[in-house]
Amino acid sequence: MRLTSSVSLLPLALVAGTVIPARPFSPPPDEVLGEVLGVGIHFTTSYAIAAARYERGFVEHLVRVSGSDEYIEAMARWADADNKRSCETKREKMQCATTRASRRANKLAGQPATRDVGILAAFLNEVKAEVETKLEVAAESRGHSGAVHITNILPVFPILPALEEEDIQDVMDYAGFNWQSVDGKGSHVFHETNAAYGGLNLGMCASWKDQQVCAHQEERYRSSPSDVLFLNLDAGSFSAALQRMTATTASNAVSASAIDVTLGWESLPVHEIARAKFWAKVQELIVGVAVALERAPDEIVLMGEWAKDAEFQEVVRNTLWELFDLDVKGSMAGGRGEEGWLAPMRGAAEMAGRAEWWSRQVGTTEELLEL
Repeated sequence: MRLTSSVSLLPLALVAGTVIPARPFSPPPDEVLGEVLGVGIHFTTSYAIAAARYERGFVEHLVRVSGSDEYIEAMARWADADNKRSCETKREKMQCATTRASRRANKLAGQPATRDVGILAAFLNEVKAEVETKLEVAAESRGHSGAVHITNILPVFPILPALEEEDIQDVMDYAGFNWQSVDGKGSHVFHETNAAYGGLNLGMCASWKDQQVCAHQEERYRSSPSDVLFLNLDAGSFSAALQRMTATTASNAVSASAIDVTLGWESLPVHEIARAKFWAKVQELIVGVAVALERAPDEIVLMGEWAKDAEFQEVVRNTLWELFDLDVKGSMAGGRGEEGWLAPMRGAAEMAGRAEWWSRQVGTTEELLEL
């Protein structure tokens, strides 16, 4: 099993758990959408989905693009904790120095920093092309012809033990994108859990057009953190993460996490005995993460394309009941329809759009000061 887990015990204010539903989205008439401010892309272990954030606050699901075998293998390598870079011992320090030198030489030669960086950059550009095509078709339907070029993209990923911020920065650089700060202060958010939280309309301000007002509103989240258990059943993997959430754009601490690329929905056996063993492994992974808590999590978020599956939800309910004497049978709204699946993509798009809006306001203010 490929998993990573780091555990710490956290005090909890609540003992009752809730499962958070996603906010439903009904596309408005074309004429009220406005300009596309940014695009959020959720990279899973086997595919990517993307959404656009429009000027007037709407978020629209655009495309789903399947990853190549190379992409799936690269994500599996990043999901393997054995591949996590360590520079502690003398030998490891020498290996890290060699790796840094190799990355630097590759970038100076105009090559991707690593092979996996090149694979992810190629897939990012593939998704971008699909997004631009979709937006061009939509623009033509509104009577606006011409090419669409997207530059503001915010990518989010599962919590992968061997994927570092440096890798994502190198991907964005090689693909030709500016990785915009989500808070205007240089902070980057790339965990799907953060994005899902925002996509569920949690941890984000309502007054998004004024960054200072937004920051003031989000102080209440920062001063009152929640311990959230994220459970993601997707096509190519299952993951669990325990994260202390405040504002969506904050660097929220991950207390424990685990991911297994052999436990995706596509690997679910048909035969009863093998199927039972599959769900037992899912349960084991959930326990390995949730046991870091002394009490029930404040919130439970079901994610992934198959979060709606009744069999999966039954496993979750039974596991949490055994751990915390917690019955969530009547409150699993987050597992209905496509809510949990689309939440990370929607949150990423929302953060991308807000960051672009704020950067424009800063640019306008600087121009006025120069005058």
